[in-house]
Amino acid sequence: MISFDLRSLHRTYRERNITCKLGDISVSGTTSYISSREFILMIPTPRIKLCMLEMLNKDVILEIENVTLDGSIKWYTIECDYYCIGIGIHKTDVPVWKRLLSETTADIVNPGINHAQV
Repeated sequence: MISFDLRSLHRTYRERNITCKLGDISVSGTTSYISSREFILMIPTPRIKLCMLEMLNKDVILEIENVTLDGSIKWYTIECDYYCIGIGIHKTDVPVWKRLLSETTADIVNPGINHAQV
């Protein structure tokens, strides 16, 4: 049995701007949680005029920092007025994705937690 429990994945919170080509349209969004093979892309709902249900498991083209990557939409949900879209990076582009991640600043573990101070 496969577990999709988010606590079992090593993921970090990073906000990065990514342009995603969904079908015939390109939309810009911001990442939230990122792992070595996938990420969550937050896109305001008015920007997407497609039926997201029809986009599941479809290939998408991603552009981040002038680098183009291939991925696919794994899942989506709606949170307030944003689509939260789970996008997996294709195997051939995982090394490039990891390089992009390593070039960013330090991880923010969870920005919503108030850390104890001594």
